[in-house]
Amino acid sequence: MALRPEIVSSWRRTASAGLDPGATVDPEDVAYYDHGSRLRRAAAPVLDAVAEHLAGTRYGVVLADPDSCIVDARFGQSEFEARLAALGAVPGKTFTEATTGTNSIPTAGETQRGVAVHGEEHYLEVFKRFACFGAPIRDPITRRHAGVPDITCFAEDGAPLLRPFLSSTRSPNTARRVTSRSPICLPATASSAGQASSARCDKRSGTDGPRSHGVL
Repeated sequence: MALRPEIVSSWRRTASAGLDPGATVDPEDVAYYDHGSRLRRAAAPVLDAVAEHLAGTRYGVVLADPDSCIVDARFGQSEFEARLAALGAVPGKTFTEATTGTNSIPTAGETQRGVAVHGEEHYLEVFKRFACFGAPIRDPITRRHAGVPDITCFAEDGAPLLRPFLSSTRSPNTARRVTSRSPICLPATASSAGQASSARCDKRSGTDGPRSHGVL
């Protein structure tokens, strides 16, 4: 499989750090994180709304801080949550390319661009069953990296329309609302993309489809 340039670059960074593609991620190796951080408090209603939107599907939304430490997460199904938790996708776990390889949390943070990583594009074998989409948030005042929201699903459930759905968080207005703890209003196209992309998963899980939200 021919890898995209941004994936090749990430693989090179990961390989230079000495990570073995067969390595596993220890879900017990977690660190303290600030439960009351501004980012986490600001993003809570955003994550709650996304969770409702994806309820019953095999999707999860994860929030990482500027250091790529997961600080919050929501999942459409408890079974899917358990599957990802076993692979380290839990609050307090830091996802860097040096420790978890190419995936949308550290790679989006590294490149400061929205990143989709699908199946075999993951560096670690344990993540090749999944697809993930992440987009960095910048603080509109300081212009510093503020974190990465990520949507993850099984590779067979992935859909390109998830990219514009999640990428709405990259806009200056969205970042400003996140850092000021105000609701995030999704463009109609992004909301529609979320509905369309999760529909594939709904067919497999037997749900009636996600509920529409004008505010994310």
